[in-house]
Amino acid sequence: MQLSNLIQQCMHEEIVETTGCTDPGVVAYAAAKAASLLQGKITKVTVTVSNNVYKNGVMVGIPGAGATGMELAAALGVLLRSNADRALSVLEGVTQENCAAAKELVSAGMVSVHPREDCPDPLYVHAVVCAGEARGEAVVAHDYVMLVQLLQDGRNIFSRAIPQDTGSLVDQLLGHKMEEIYRCIEATPAEEFAFLLDYAQVNQDSLEKAKAILPPEDRLPAEDGLPFPYSVIHKASEDTFCLAKARMVGLKLPVIAVTGSHYDRAFPLPL
Repeated sequence: MQLSNLIQQCMHEEIVETTGCTDPGVVAYAAAKAASLLQGKITKVTVTVSNNVYKNGVMVGIPGAGATGMELAAALGVLLRSNADRALSVLEGVTQENCAAAKELVSAGMVSVHPREDCPDPLYVHAVVCAGEARGEAVVAHDYVMLVQLLQDGRNIFSRAIPQDTGSLVDQLLGHKMEEIYRCIEATPAEEFAFLLDYAQVNQDSLEKAKAILPPEDRLPAEDGLPFPYSVIHKASEDTFCLAKARMVGLKLPVIAVTGSHYDRAFPLPL
């Protein structure tokens, strides 16, 4: 594969739109995909997650819900099953009404989320959703948006092997020298990277909203008078921290984030 194509593919694969933190987001996504296979009233939701997903998501805010909890994320995913193809943006559909309904499901003991020690991948979510006797299952693994299996009443609808990092696009890219990558980007027509400006605008809009909501203590202090390039580095860190905090506390804002199997969690794309 040509280096220019490899760079483009890595960007499109590793940069995604998210609403809220990715760990409750991936639980909601898996639950939504499982529920999308069913008709009728949901009667039970059981989600098994890897320890990494559980520890990263158990105490972060659910966007628009004013609450935390993996069970709430799973319940909302089930209620938002029509949004299942929105992946990590599935929770953009949270409203006061469906949030109240999700909390009722949790309170009734119909939703459970449990960590599992021996998951086949550090990033692993297996959602089982029942509507009476009907049963839908979805597995997301290796990457926050990588669906690896769908089952309907035990019948395989879709499956793919959980990939190994060795030989991945990112690994292929890391096999090139930094200077080689830099020269390739320099030689690539600017319009091929125009999508990054659209991404940056999404984050800029969300940043302004986050700054208007978050108290000063939830933001990195500004550092005036720093020489270049440290002024730019600090500004990027300041803005990225603000967007990350907005996601952690559960503000319902779209954020373009760097994700993928090479990251313990997703980080907002610096502006």
